[in-house]
Amino acid sequence: MRTYTPAPETRGRVWAYAGAILGGGISLSSNVAYSYLPPAGASADWAPHPMAVVFAAAWPVLLFVALEILVRVNWRRGFWGIFARAGALTPIIVITGLVSWRHIRGMLLHHGEDQIVAALGPLAVDGLMLISTVALFVINLNVHEAIRLAATAEQMTPVLHTPVTPATTDRETGPDIPESLRSTARFAVTNHQSRYGEPPTPGQLAQVMNIPDVVASQLLADLDPAPVLNGQLTGGSR
Repeated sequence: MRTYTPAPETRGRVWAYAGAILGGGISLSSNVAYSYLPPAGASADWAPHPMAVVFAAAWPVLLFVALEILVRVNWRRGFWGIFARAGALTPIIVITGLVSWRHIRGMLLHHGEDQIVAALGPLAVDGLMLISTVALFVINLNVHEAIRLAATAEQMTPVLHTPVTPATTDRETGPDIPESLRSTARFAVTNHQSRYGEPPTPGQLAQVMNIPDVVASQLLADLDPAPVLNGQLTGGSR
């Protein structure tokens, strides 16, 4: 049974999504709950205005969307890029963050927390949402960088082995493999060699391409006969 190991570029993605969902969920529910706190001197049948509930829910949503725009857009350098971030997005983030902080703080004070907890608690909630958003952005950058390096390595890697014409012996003929699958395998092998300094095993190639081990063995043998001579393949010998 194979165990899945995430690539270094995407490690932590699940936790980043979990942090964004958790922080956003707590912030949203706290802001909505704040709108249901009765003001001083309210009657027993008091209820918040529906628009007050809508606006209370809007603040953390606006904060999250503004953070996503800030960290995910590939901003141009120059005046307009700086103006958009510093002159437009930053005030939105500061205002929505401040309103959300006051709402969560009011909730904590209403339920008997002290001043320190009420002041720092909201920062932890919205801060978790912020750092999770930044983490997802960094992971996305890492993936794009890995793809770029792999494509560059495929173009620049020289041919390391002279192709050997297979002898016409009684060797069993493997399954007929389409050329598109060979091209995908060639890219995966080149990427693995550039990253780890050695060709992949049939099991590793099978896991990456989601193909049977026997097909991965034949692909490796067709692309580069050297691993067969080194005993790295489990398929038939030449």
